[in-house]
Amino acid sequence: MKKFLLFTLALLFVTLSSWAQPPDINNSTWVGWTDKGSSIATGVWASGDKISDYQIFSTVFIYDNANPVPGTSSGFTPGHKIMAVGIRNNSGTTGSPSINLDPNNNSFYPSPNGTSGGAASFSSNGDLGDAAFNTTSGNPQEITIRNSGSYISGGPPQVYSGGTSYYCPNGGNWCGGLGQPGFRGINPSTGVWKVFFDLDQMTTEFGTGGTRNATGPYLGTILNTLTFSVTSGNTRAAVQNIGIVQ
Repeated sequence: MKKFLLFTLALLFVTLSSWAQPPDINNSTWVGWTDKGSSIATGVWASGDKISDYQIFSTVFIYDNANPVPGTSSGFTPGHKIMAVGIRNNSGTTGSPSINLDPNNNSFYPSPNGTSGGAASFSSNGDLGDAAFNTTSGNPQEITIRNSGSYISGGPPQVYSGGTSYYCPNGGNWCGGLGQPGFRGINPSTGVWKVFFDLDQMTTEFGTGGTRNATGPYLGTILNTLTFSVTSGNTRAAVQNIGIVQ
């Protein structure tokens, strides 16, 4: 009985140690990430063509300085909740991804049959509080937060019925792509991109009454789950209901 108990405790320790292992951040490997499938697979592909085949990964973790995201000395805060989205080129033309976040999990979803019926477009399918991030070399260079109206014309800022969306352009402390305190991306090797979102910092700065977004529309409230869509090339994919650590 004693040996069995010791074995059980040892097994539990190994299991917890594995679970607590931080995700690979600074390289092209995916330990600690969850493989969400190919962008052209049924159940992932949402719209556009199927020329850009890229594997999608996600991870959610609590940030600490022992495993830093590069270039974030002025930003990421230990103890904050981080969600990351990664892609790895499989074939076709892929590039630095555009990522849309859907806090209320009702805007973006994959095609049910792999041929039609999905939704991943920020302008056409997004709703109030969704946020879009365009990236260069993985670095988010701007953030757009959706209002509740229907899409009228492109921008930036994009225009919708009832007014414009909120837009933070390339060049600001948050939106310059380098050293901003809330999101950061890297391109560790050809065809691999990893983008990290500090959900707590984003809420502080762009949520209701946010320190940078005084007038709205505001980033939607991030609760227990979060949906996102990804565009690389002309292929759009959607991943629903990622569990957020509490």
